[in-house]
Amino acid sequence: MKKNKEKIIGKILISLIIIEIIFSLYLLYVGVTNETQICVKGESCSEVQNSSYGELFGIQLPYYSLVCFVALILIYFWNKKLFLIGTLLGGLFAIYLIFVQLFVLKKICTTCMMVDIIMLLITTLSCFLYVIKTKKNGR
Repeated sequence: MKKNKEKIIGKILISLIIIEIIFSLYLLYVGVTNETQICVKGESCSEVQNSSYGELFGIQLPYYSLVCFVALILIYFWNKKLFLIGTLLGGLFAIYLIFVQLFVLKKICTTCMMVDIIMLLITTLSCFLYVIKTKKNGR
């Protein structure tokens, strides 16, 4: 039964990370081509992404997210403890970015918010998976 749970959670995690990669590619495409972005509510997407919080060390955040999500998939198959650490760091950064949108910029990019919320879901599921595995192994 626990093995089934592990497999199901693993498949969900991989699927969510692939969705994150797709979102990251979309954000990169929009940023490079200057296309009008699909923003579910309002027109804040470009304002959020073009703010000073939309980049780190002069590099747009979607570049980091693409690299990090590809790395997460690889790490998932390599080392579960390192995967947990990576998702915890990603979850903390997602919380920070949500805070920035809601309380600093007071503007919401729906695409960015989806990326952050999915990252929090990935973090939660990876913690749950880690707990299941450690209980199974008696640690």
